[in-house]
Amino acid sequence: MNNRAMSPKDWGIDVAVAVVALLFGCVQLMVTSSSLIVHDLALRQYLGMVNVVPDASVFVALALTTLPLVVRRRFPWPVFLFVMVTFLGLQSSFRGLSLTMIGPAVALYTIASERGRVEALIAASLAVAGLLFVDMSARTASLIFFTRFQNIAFAVAAALAGYSYRTHRAYVAETERRALEAERACGEEAARRVEEERVRIAREVHDITAHSLSAVSIQAAAAER
Repeated sequence: MNNRAMSPKDWGIDVAVAVVALLFGCVQLMVTSSSLIVHDLALRQYLGMVNVVPDASVFVALALTTLPLVVRRRFPWPVFLFVMVTFLGLQSSFRGLSLTMIGPAVALYTIASERGRVEALIAASLAVAGLLFVDMSARTASLIFFTRFQNIAFAVAAALAGYSYRTHRAYVAETERRALEAERACGEEAARRVEEERVRIAREVHDITAHSLSAVSIQAAAAER
């Protein structure tokens, strides 16, 4: 569990991310299950791609791998493990169809950006290991290899992107902290110089007053004599 404070804006962003991921997965599912990308029927048959109409169970499975992203920053590890296991478990459940990697990729990105390098490496290793050995629903070895390679590339890219964002965020925070410290130091230095100037002026006034009083005393004594 992540103890970071979540503002309404943060929750809104995470809801939007989950919805966009679900819509992206639906569009990708519809496009890849039709002949919009590969028009040649012989090539589609060679690759094991068939024209199918996804049923409701496919979209339910897709929702299970994307909608939990709503709480991804609050529970990064549980969300990642849930969507990753669901993705791997249902990957070969729909003949001729392959679930999108968008949900697990976003969950992996969240761990890398929220939890640091060590946990990012662990999560990325688990994702790659699972993707290497999961059964694929594709009919041909070439399509299985391409899908497996594509998913692994997405996982690695998501982990690197998340860690890069975390590094950038830490750099910006450190830069802002140093700027605030420099501003505070400048303010303290200015206040110190003002105080020194006041002390110098007070000393000069004291010296002038003492000199004037001494002169008045001498003149009074001279006049009395």
